[in-house]
Amino acid sequence: MAKPVFSCVECGYAAPKFLGRCPNCGAWGSFQEAAEASAAGDLVELGAVDLAQEPRFSSGIAEFDRVL
Repeated sequence: MAKPVFSCVECGYAAPKFLGRCPNCGAWGSFQEAAEASAAGDLVELGAVDLAQEPRFSSGIAEFDRVL
């Protein structure tokens, strides 16, 4: 479920809650509620992910790398 986001109709500034005055452009009462766009992209089943193709990065701490 997408979280609501409030955006200024004057300049496009986005905030997680309603604001009376836009901190970016200074317009009063210009916020409208909209659904936040999902950043997930295409969903893929976990079993379909090829781990050999995904790049791995090392933090230099073996135990930390193992846990992640």
